[in-house]
Amino acid sequence: MKYLIFFLIVFSTNAENIVPLDIKAGLWESSVKNFGKDLVTSLLSQMPEGPEKEKIKKQVDAKIKKMESKKSTFCLTPQEINNPKKAMSKFTKNKNTQNCKLILKKSTAKNLDYDVVCNHNGMTVNSTFKFVARSTTLMIGDGHVQPVAPGMPDQKFKVTSKWISETCKKK
Repeated sequence: MKYLIFFLIVFSTNAENIVPLDIKAGLWESSVKNFGKDLVTSLLSQMPEGPEKEKIKKQVDAKIKKMESKKSTFCLTPQEINNPKKAMSKFTKNKNTQNCKLILKKSTAKNLDYDVVCNHNGMTVNSTFKFVARSTTLMIGDGHVQPVAPGMPDQKFKVTSKWISETCKKK
């Protein structure tokens, strides 16, 4: 019996300390700014100079600007805020992350850090996310998608999320 109690004490001191972010529930709007090279830009840098490369570069730049100017909205319920693991899946949700594993690293009232491990077509994609609640209505996040193969670029981006309203109905 004393070994069981000792085990429980030792085990409980290493348990995850889960603290919800100090943010408001409701409708949030996010914008993303990419930093670093994406795969297409990296491949373009290997192409010889010429009109074909310039044409592709203009198309890529236009797509990146369109993606960066796009704002997305999501709803956070009080239950999701109180459970950082549910909030992580909301912050990271897109068509490519449906079957990913989310690993909580740090959870405080101001910080939420986690890793995302995804398998796509036999490749493992590792990402890290760090969100900081600057106030109850503003979150700033940093993301980093590590290269999936040697020589490929990594992705770095900043997410700015602003609280819009208490209700989750889009205006």
